[in-house]
Amino acid sequence: MSATDVTLPGGRMDMEALPNNQPASNPLYPAFPWKMFNAKAIIVNYETDLDALLEILPPELSPASDPPVVSFFINGGYEFATGGGPYKEAAPLIPVLYEGELHIYPPLVYLGEGTEEWFAAGREVLGDSKKIGNVRLEQQLGRGVMLGAVERPKGYEIVKALVGPLERQGDESDFVLYPSIVVRLLPSGTAGEDRPQVAELVRKEVKATLRLASDGSPMIFSGPASLSFGVSEQDPLYRQLPVRRVLGGLYLEFGTIEQPAGEVLRRYGAA
Repeated sequence: MSATDVTLPGGRMDMEALPNNQPASNPLYPAFPWKMFNAKAIIVNYETDLDALLEILPPELSPASDPPVVSFFINGGYEFATGGGPYKEAAPLIPVLYEGELHIYPPLVYLGEGTEEWFAAGREVLGDSKKIGNVRLEQQLGRGVMLGAVERPKGYEIVKALVGPLERQGDESDFVLYPSIVVRLLPSGTAGEDRPQVAELVRKEVKATLRLASDGSPMIFSGPASLSFGVSEQDPLYRQLPVRRVLGGLYLEFGTIEQPAGEVLRRYGAA
């Protein structure tokens, strides 16, 4: 008897009850929101070129200033996180206007190596345009300067940042976290199609608290800063967001960050 002589039943997967991520039978991560705890980070604020920036900015967004400002963020690692575990990250954060309101636009995010769930969820759900890189933040013993760097691939430095010596302790009003807007893409799996199947403009509102010192004051400090980009055509930050004038830097410690899923502001034409 051949297989064609027997009619077997179809599978019993409930296509109306699929999880919101892959694999369909063994999803990689839980639903959002996720929460992260305790991290040290630096931010370097600098001015960049308007023409270069406009090339990577969606038409619904406009720079919040001229010359535009970029806040380059390097997080040395959350101690613990629900959903995906601890991880490191770095990203250029661009203050922009959407319908007259201030938002943050991160054109891409670099995650530290070994961040499986955050990498997958960041691209599939959040649309954060994530890449894997070697992210580090350190302070050498006895020196008042924080050193941050991103390598991609490991051993090839594409970002180097210095913040310090730290001159002034700030207050919580010195750190304002605006809603972020990203471009989320679902690539087409159809042969011959070189456009995404789905392209969306997505907004999310991340909540954050600063860690408090033993005297109750917030762990946020400012000082001089330096920032440079290595030449890389695979990650061409040096020409997409060139450093023209550094405005200063921040060192801060987060208590908690809550990462929600977002809302779709616009869906562009499909392939």
